[in-house]
Amino acid sequence: IIDEVSMAGSILLDKVNQVFQALRESDQPFGGAQVLFVGDFMQLLPVFREVDDDLAFNSNTWLYGNVKTIQLTELVRQSADIEFGNLLKQVRIAQLKTPQPFLDRVGAKLEGPTEPIHIFCKNVDVDRFNLERLGAIASPPRTFSAKDKGDERFIKFFDKNCQAPKELTLKVGAQVMLLTNLDTEGSLVNGSIGIVTGFTTAEPIVEFEGVGTEIIGLHDW
Repeated sequence: IIDEVSMAGSILLDKVNQVFQALRESDQPFGGAQVLFVGDFMQLLPVFREVDDDLAFNSNTWLYGNVKTIQLTELVRQSADIEFGNLLKQVRIAQLKTPQPFLDRVGAKLEGPTEPIHIFCKNVDVDRFNLERLGAIASPPRTFSAKDKGDERFIKFFDKNCQAPKELTLKVGAQVMLLTNLDTEGSLVNGSIGIVTGFTTAEPIVEFEGVGTEIIGLHDW
């Protein structure tokens, strides 16, 4: 499964195809393996655009690989707010009839203790902002460190690419985001926002808006 396929350029996809063919000793597309592409070509562009700016569906692999396209049309994430979902559809195709519904939300106050999420282009800006906000909280810090096992080469790669930091410093009053699905039926999912309310001997206690208070234990990545 290749997710967010719009971020893979045509050159990259052809190279992936060549690797599959070599490993499986077959000249069929992807060496005869069944491949599922998932993504939206009207969203994120190829990552390495300076050397590979053509979209994946223009690759030789895609053109001659008998790719079957299935378009998903059911609105799931905004099913409870069809008006907002339709606005997002207009933004997606760059045909927004009026920006006023979005402008009306600028500076709007949210209910509850959590603040709006700030989005940045670069991780360095994310880290700077988070450190500034954490430093503004008067309560004492608690630092949690990852326990890594395995080959040192792979640990360095993993630490660089893992969603969770190798060291996480928190304070009571800090706003945090859950990075994995803990309880999908209970709405404790990847992206859930909460406030740190305390600590056990070794774990943070987080109050999630609309869900309740949870002790967040260790997670294996």
